[in-house]
Formats: sequence, structure tokens, C-alpha cells
Amino acid sequence: MSTDQHPYLTASPFSKLFYSWVSSLLSLRRKRPLEYNDIYDVLPDDQSEPWIDRLEKAWENEIVLSTKLAKKKQQPSLIRATWSIYRYRYGIIGIYLFIYTMLRFIQPFVLARFLRCLVPCSKKSFAEMICWAALNSVFPWLMFTIRHTGLSRGFLAGMHIRCAYHGLIFRKIVRLSMGSLGAQSSGKIINMMTNDVQTVEHLVLDGHFFWIGTLETIVVLAILWTHVGFTILLAMIYTLLVVSIQILCGKIIQIIWTKRVRQTDLRIKLMNEIVKSIHLVKMYVWERPFQLKVERVRRKETFYVILKSLMISVKIVNGYSFSLIFFLIVFGLLWYRRAPFNTDFFTIAFVLISYLRHTYLHGFATSCINLSQYWVAVQRIQAFLTVDEYNQSKMIIMQNEFNNKDKLTIDIQNLSSNWENSSFHLRDVTFSAQTGELIIIIGSIASGKSSLLMTLLGEMKMTSGTIKLNRNARFCYVPQESWIFSGSIKENILFGMEFNEKKFNESIYAAGLDTDLENFQYGDSTLVGDNGIILSGGQKARLSLARALYRDEDIYLLDDPLSAVDVQVARHIFEKCILRNLRSKVCILVTHQIQFLKYATTIVFLDKGTQVASGTYAELYEMCPEFKQWTQTNTNNSRLDSLSTSEPTTPLNISALPDFITQLSLLTGSSSSNETEKLLTQTVEKPVQKQSEESKHTGAVSRWANAERIRYASKSTNDNCTVEDQSSIRNMTINEWYKKRDNYFYVLLGRIINRFSKDISSIDERLSEVTYNFTEAFSSIVSTISFIVFIQPLSLISLIFVGTILERIRRIFSPTIRDIKRLESLGRSPIYSHLSSTIQGVPVIRSFGAQKMSTREFSHYLDEHSRACSIMLIMNRWVAMRVDSVVAAFIGLLTFSMLFVHRNLPVSDLSLILAYSFTLMGTVQWIVRLTIDVMMQMTSTERVIEYIDLKPEESSTIDELIVLSPQWPIGSIVFDNMSFRYSPDSSWVLSNISISIQPGEKIGIVGRTGAGKSSIIQSLFRMAELDGRILIDGIDIKQISLYELRRHISIIPQDPVLFNDTLRINLDPFGEYSDIEIWSALNEVQFKFDLIEGLQHQVTEGGLNFSVGQRQLICLARALLRKNRILLIDEATANVDHKTDEIIQLAIRRKFVHCTVLTIAHRLRTIIDSDKILMLSHGRVVEFESAHELLGDDKSYFSHLVLQAGHWEAEYLRHQAKKAAKSRK
Repeated sequence: MSTDQHPYLTASPFSKLFYSWVSSLLSLRRKRPLEYNDIYDVLPDDQSEPWIDRLEKAWENEIVLSTKLAKKKQQPSLIRATWSIYRYRYGIIGIYLFIYTMLRFIQPFVLARFLRCLVPCSKKSFAEMICWAALNSVFPWLMFTIRHTGLSRGFLAGMHIRCAYHGLIFRKIVRLSMGSLGAQSSGKIINMMTNDVQTVEHLVLDGHFFWIGTLETIVVLAILWTHVGFTILLAMIYTLLVVSIQILCGKIIQIIWTKRVRQTDLRIKLMNEIVKSIHLVKMYVWERPFQLKVERVRRKETFYVILKSLMISVKIVNGYSFSLIFFLIVFGLLWYRRAPFNTDFFTIAFVLISYLRHTYLHGFATSCINLSQYWVAVQRIQAFLTVDEYNQSKMIIMQNEFNNKDKLTIDIQNLSSNWENSSFHLRDVTFSAQTGELIIIIGSIASGKSSLLMTLLGEMKMTSGTIKLNRNARFCYVPQESWIFSGSIKENILFGMEFNEKKFNESIYAAGLDTDLENFQYGDSTLVGDNGIILSGGQKARLSLARALYRDEDIYLLDDPLSAVDVQVARHIFEKCILRNLRSKVCILVTHQIQFLKYATTIVFLDKGTQVASGTYAELYEMCPEFKQWTQTNTNNSRLDSLSTSEPTTPLNISALPDFITQLSLLTGSSSSNETEKLLTQTVEKPVQKQSEESKHTGAVSRWANAERIRYASKSTNDNCTVEDQSSIRNMTINEWYKKRDNYFYVLLGRIINRFSKDISSIDERLSEVTYNFTEAFSSIVSTISFIVFIQPLSLISLIFVGTILERIRRIFSPTIRDIKRLESLGRSPIYSHLSSTIQGVPVIRSFGAQKMSTREFSHYLDEHSRACSIMLIMNRWVAMRVDSVVAAFIGLLTFSMLFVHRNLPVSDLSLILAYSFTLMGTVQWIVRLTIDVMMQMTSTERVIEYIDLKPEESSTIDELIVLSPQWPIGSIVFDNMSFRYSPDSSWVLSNISISIQPGEKIGIVGRTGAGKSSIIQSLFRMAELDGRILIDGIDIKQISLYELRRHISIIPQDPVLFNDTLRINLDPFGEYSDIEIWSALNEVQFKFDLIEGLQHQVTEGGLNFSVGQRQLICLARALLRKNRILLIDEATANVDHKTDEIIQLAIRRKFVHCTVLTIAHRLRTIIDSDKILMLSHGRVVEFESAHELLGDDKSYFSHLVLQAGHWEAEYLRHQAKKAAKSRK
């Protein structure tokens, strides 16, 4: 349906007025559940891009104006910017609501005139009575038509504002420097995009309700003044008191809300960190400390939610009692003064006071609350929008004589820079490069290598020096931690560019991805998930590199891409990619692979943020003792390998390489099994299927929830019970979601964050409000109908008929709106997923010049969400119009029936019947929508509870688990015909593994990408169920609780993850070790860096205030602290230099001499002295012997792998293997 023309564009005026153009969706829903493609495309006026552009321009004008008026200290105002673009539409909406309000004031006078016709002594003709009856019947139709037109415009305008704010915040994110972005927690940004912007969305109507409530108060008091004179003064004083209480409560709520959102920011940030790192949290068995941490924050947040609910209760009780007290004051004083009053006045006063009751209970009261929250939200958003942005203003563009791109030049002189709020400084870096030159940056960890690249990109603040480059020269950046967005491999490589098959294939081949794509079932169409979750570390690095190659820019900044791949792939990338594909570019490479140093035109040697020296390899080796010592230490006095048979004696210009060098044929690996690809692709797709089935469960949970909620009879009781339910749901969710299988977390990150931000917020805020409104409206309708039937029993017949029609409308409407709400929630998830991904990849996006592409994609996601959101808003008006039409028809029938029965009933009874029947206007359609709204809000509860119902990891009961001895484990591991896969419906990634490892043995695990190396580690941790057996000390690990199993195995992961807390908590969250033990572990791994706060040093989100190498050292220290007898190492030293690697390996060998150690490493030196080498291929064991024995067989897989390292490196590895074999004897 989305491909057809939008039905609104061809609808008749009548269809637009009554929203009949959406009826096709209702008809379709009778046949089957709605799907996203059934929703109409977004209307041109509802598209987000134009609204974002307008708001951005208005905000820029505010920035300019504040700069001009800096002396007057005028700050840019987001409120003024919003007003400047929405004032026309805001005024139109105000006109509709003003007319509706005026009609409300006229209506009781029309009613009074009609009742005057029914007085027995009335001399009105029957024709005149019919005219007033007709006017009294038509008035409701006129009122609700104008009202719903204004409301629909207001809700759609609110949607436009939300999209504009979303887009404005997103565009700000892609302009923020890394330093500024790092100072903004992801939790705060996500909370702004979910809760704060949602608060702003309600501004359009809440602003009108505020002035309308004020106007209604003045007009009602004025009308009553004309009838009762000074008697109204006491009522006016009481009204001012009520208004003052309402405003005071609003101010208090604003203070509470400010404190609450800080806790919400922190909770969402914690959940974001945990979700992204749940794999390691489970391996470290850190679920409990993180659970307690989230619960502490959540308790504080809930405390403020309760306080806010109490204040709202005061406001509502104040508004609810207003009409009764006001009525008693007015008529009590009249009775006291013995002042006469007639039926006309009683009717007018009753209706007008009931209007004020509704105003102070809902419109005015709600606007006071929401406007106070809006003020807090807009101040937070405004503060974010004024944060310093990324700029490259200190870069100097060379003059025209250097603008020839054939002679591209970059010249860096005395460059110094630093991160904001960090003690690290990069100082006095000087070098230059031209087209075809290779610059290699080397140094130990935390020496400033990555910081230098960040400075060139403008991400790190320059403090002195210059960077000169040609005009229009463009950078292309490959980060050390690969950034992969959710999409296909092809989409990640193209990154918004047009597809060129030849160029695409060349990039794939040069990056060493060709073999992987052949093994993937869907080739380059394979979906990789958020953060490339289905790819190995090496595959992500090569995918990131292929993206850069396809871009074909001028200056390439490669941050250690070779550390993530094995030796032969590294050689392939260096030769085919760096030496051949980039031979006509300026290439600046950060690496620890010293065998490639001789091919550099210039080597820049950094240490502790300072340039030690720069020059060619020969120059540095001869002139710089520090470089000579560093290279000798890292090579262990072995000769460097060369790509050619003779070593170059002069600096090498890549563009001048002989063709025979660039055409050397090497065997490249990077194979990945079809089984693995199928498994992981299905893992990504499965949650989407799961999401599409949500509607099947919505009904049962929603009906249960409705039955429970109807019990609450007052606002305070409702709030207390709702908060109790929320706490129960929250505790169950936090306690249970950690226990789910690891493949559950392959769900899109945006969807999970959506549930723990937007859905939790709905449970906290909207659910209690809706349930109270439902009970209040329900009790009001029951009392009104009871009163009408009591006075006129015959009206029960028409009420039954009306009720039947209303139930029919509800049954048609309910499944449709529930489906649309589900689709709206589904459409919201990609927004948060894209937001989270963009925050992580801002440097890459900017270096590729992809800001516009990223913002366009974000706008596309906003439009996709608006498709469902706009229809949901219109559907609510559709049902409101029809329900109000039925009620208006009932009022008309009741009015005309009084022409025939008025002689049998007193006029006072007739006036009460009609006055009460008018209160049904709006209330009935409201409760019909509230009935569905409760179910829809309970969908948020159901979506959260759904996580509790997922299958847990621990399938064994307590009785089936073995009680372990205190000495367990000694370290024996046996794989007995073990096969492993990540989900029951996926292919096996490990097949029939049968090996035996003795206690204390050191096992090196090698194999090409996708061979199943990391899956060996996953199987030992039981991250998914396995077939066959794994025995540790003779005990099947299936009979051991996951907590005990994982607690007794140490892991040093490939991806070093740190959390936003102190260094001590990152090392010892349980507080089990003393400071002396922790410092000893840090010293063992050579973590010797100045930390002013010591172990209380604050780690920023993601550990970004530490280099990747430093983070890996901290992870190593974690393993040393735990002192387990089984240690698993997964490429733990990939991002440290060779010297640090050797020191760490010595520390591991010394500290874990009696432990069983399984090591995965691309550096063969790391595992060459292992007791045995486990060679894997396509998930199967191909070799399992000592390195010396395997190297004795020239036909072995391992011998072939060693030869790929080069002649001299192979000789060194053979020597080390032989030496290790002798030492074991």
C-alpha cells in the first residue's frame, strides 16, 4: 500500500473532515494483521528533512544573534528558534481551540433557552421549541468537529517538532569533536532523544491548554459575576488559591524532574554499556555487581518517580475537588443570602463549573506539569546544542603551486595537541609526505600513535604547530577498533557511494575479504548486525579497510589494521593494499609489525607523546640509539623479513615499486565456513521475526493488566500500586535478562535500548497516568448513566443501543490501533540503533565526508517512524469523531424526546439529564481510546516482560548440578566428540572436536579467520549449548552451574572492554583484592602510567581515556588477579608492541606456570613455545601436536602457516620451537 498514492491527497473534504480516508487500513486489518508495508507513505508535509532544515537555520540565527549581543549576555534560545518556524501553525491550532472554547461557553446558554421552552407556563410555539432543540442537538457536532480538527493539527505539529529536534540533535552529534562527544555520556544523549524530545512533542497542545485554561477561568468567573455579583468574590479567591497550588506543584515537579532525568541518564548509560559488553560481563561472571549497580540507580530514579506521582496526586485531587467546592461556595452563599436563582442560572452554572473541573483536572493541570518538564528538557537539549564542535581551522591550505593533485603534499611542523579533560599531550611532531610515500608511525603503547591520527583528522585539539596540505585534499581513516554499522557487507563497503563492480572487487581482494565472501551463503549481501556482531575481529578490520579502499581518497590514515589479522593475511594486505592500491596516495600507517618498517619512506618514532626521531629505517637505525634498541628488542635480534629477495638500501617510494614485487603471489586466508555464516545471519534475522509476533501475546497480557488496574479507585492508590508493579517488573527484568542466552543479545542494539529507555519510561510515566484516567473516566460515565437512567428509565433502551454501536466501533478500532502501535514501536528502534552506531563512528563518518549521508539516513528512519506515528494519531481522531458522533446523536435523540415527555417530568430533572448528558461528550470517546491506550501502554510492559520469558542459559536444575570440591579445577580438559553451535536452528561451527589437554599444558590455537578458534573459548564458557562433552577434571561442564564454571576460568578477551567507573572497580568489582594485590598485577603487565587518582582514576565510557593497548593491559591484570587454574587468551596482545608483548608473555608464563593456558594468537611468536599447537580449519581439528613435531613435517598445515611469515621469521620460529621442545625434556 505504501507504493500507492497517499489516500489523503485524493480524499474529499468530507473524508478529510471525518478521517474516513484511513478506513482502508481498518478493512485490511479485518482480513489479516497489518505489516509495515501496509502503512501509507509519509505525506510531503510530514517529511522530517524540511522541518529539520528550518529549525537548524533558526537555531543558527539564534547563535549569530547571541554572538552579536554577547555584551548583553543574551543566550541563544531554542524556544525562540522553535517559535520562529512554528508560530503560523501554532496560531492556526490556537484559532481552532479558541473557537471550540467559545462554543463551549455559548452551549449552556443554548441549553438554558431550550429548557425555558419546556417550562409549563412557557408560551413558546412548538416550532420554536423544535428550532431550539435542533440547535441544542447540532451544537455538539459543531463543537467536536472543530475540536478534533484542532487536536489533529496539534498532534501532527508535535510530531514535526519531535522530528526536527531529533534531526537537530543528530546533526550536532556528527559535528562534535571526539573530546566534546566523550564528555557527553551515551545515556544522556539517548535519554534526550527518547524522553526529553517526547516531552517537547507535547508542547504544542500543552501551551494552548495553559492559556485556554486561564481564559476559561476568567470567562466563567465573569459570567457568574453578571448573575450573582459580589457573591462570586469568595469563589474567585478560592480559584486563585487552586491556580497557585497547581503552579506551585508544577514548580516542584520541575525540580523533581530535573533530578530524575539525571538518574535516567545514568541508568540508560549503564544499560547501554552492559548491552554492548554483555558477552564479557557473562564471561567474567560480573552480572551481579552490574545488576546491583543498575538497581541502585533505578531505586533513586523510582524515588523521584514516586515523588512526582505524589505531587501529581495533589494537583489532581486539587482539581477534582474544585468543582464541588466552587459549586458549594457559590450556591451556599446564595442560599445564605436568601438570593433567588432560577433553572436557567442553575443549568448555566452547573455546566460552566463542570468545564472548570475538567480544565483544572486535565487540560490546565496537565499543561502545568508538562510545561515544567518541557522547560527542563529544552534546557538540557539547548545546553547540548551549544557544546563546542569539531573544526580544522588550524589546518593551513597550501598555495596554488601545491594544488596539483599529482604532487599531493602534507607537511606537519611542531605539532602539539591534547584531549579535553585529559593529562595526555602530544608534543612537537614534525614530518612531511608526498604522493606515493608511506609514513609508518611506531612506538610502545600509549605513546600517542592514535592521538596523532586523531589530530590530523581534527578530532584532537591542536595547541601549537601547523598542518599544511593541498587544497581539497581529503583524508580517509581506518580506526584501530573497527566501526561497522548494521547493514550488509556491501552497504558497509559502499558507504553511500555508487556501486562500481570492478572497483568493488579490487577493494575486496586487496583487503583479503574475497575468500570470506565466497564462504558466506549470501556473499556481500550478508547482514552483519550492529557493530558487525557476526564477524570476527579480523573480518571487521578488513571490512573497514575495504570501505576505505573503495572510497579512493588522497590521504589514508590506517590505525594498526594489521594487528587484527594473522601473518599471511597481514602480508597480503601490506602488499596488495598498502604497496599496490595505495601507491599513488599518501599513506600514514600505525603498526607494531616491525617487519614492514624498511618499506617506509619515513618512520616516525613516538614515546610518551613526544617524537623521539623520524627518518628512513637506515637513518634511524644508525642515528637513533632508542630506535635501534627498540627494534632489536622487538625482533629479539632476529633479522627482519623482506617482501623481496634483496633488501632495499634506499628509502622506498611506493609508486616506484617494480611490478614483479607488487605481483607476488601469496596464499591468502580468511576463510569462513558456510555453517558459521548461516548461523549468524539467522541470528540477526530471528529477532525481527520475534518482533513481528508480539501482537499475538499483546491481548492476553493487556487484558490481565486491565483487570488488575480497574481495581484502583483513587489517584494516590493508583500511583502507589502502579509504582509497586513497576518495581516488581523492573526487578524481575533486571534479575532475569542477564540470564538469557548470549545469542539473544544479537538483537539490534537499538531495539534493546528502546525497551530499556522508551518502554521503561512509558511504564514509569504514561502507564500510571492512563490507568488513572481510565478509572476516573469510567467512574464518571457510570455515575452519569446511572443518574440519567434513574430519572428517565426509558433512556436505558437508547443507552443499550448506543453501547452496542460503541462496542462495535471499539472492536473494529482496537486490533488496528494495536497493530499500528506495534509497528510504531518497531519503526522507532532503527532510530536509536542508527544513533548509537553513529556515536561510535563519528570520526570515520567525518573522515569519509559522510555526514550528509548519515543525516539523510537518519531522516529516512524518522520518516519511516512517522509513517506509523502519523497514522496512529489520525486513527485516534477517527475513533474520537465516530464515538462523539454517536454520543451527539444520543444527545439529539434525548433532546427531541423531551419535547414529548417534558409535561411528565420537572424541568429541574430535565436540565440535570441534559447537563449530565453533555458531560458524556468527549468522555465516552476518551474512555474508548483509554481502554485501547491501556492495552497499548501495557504493550511496553509486555515488551519488557518478554525478556523475562526468554529461555535462560541455565537449563539444568539445582538437583542435577554437581557440588564441586574446593580444589576444583586442577586443569585437565577433554573435548569428547564435542560439536558447538550458537542456536538450535543454526549450523555447527565446531564439529566432532576430540582432544585431551593435561593439567598445566600450554596450548596455542591457530587457524584462518572463521576456523572456529574463538568458538573453542565460547564452548568452554557454555555461551551456547553444545553436543558431545567437555570434561574439566573428569566432570562434564553441563553438570556444573554456569556461575561456578565461569568463575573458575579466566579470560583475556580480544576486545578490551572497560566500563565507566573507577579503575579499581574495572579490575575488582567484588572488592575481593587489596590495593597492593591490584598494583602488583598492574606492574606484572607493565601498566606503568601516571594516574593522579591511583586506583580511583575514573575510566570514561568505553575506556576512551586509555589507548587500546592500555585497555588490553588492564584486561590482562584482571586475569592475573583471579588466579584461576585455567586461562583462555584470545588475541590479548594484538595491539601492543613486540617488546611489551614479550614482557607480558613472560609474566603469563611465570604467573601461570602450573595452569592450563589456551592461547589464540596471530603472532606466531606468542604461541610457538606452547606444549601443543591446535590447528583448526572449518571447525575441525586438523593437527594437534607440539610445534617442533609439526614443523618437522614440511606438509603439515602449521609448517605452511609458518612459511607465510617469511624466511627469516620462519627460521626464528623453528629455532624457538626446537628450544622449547628441549626445555620440556
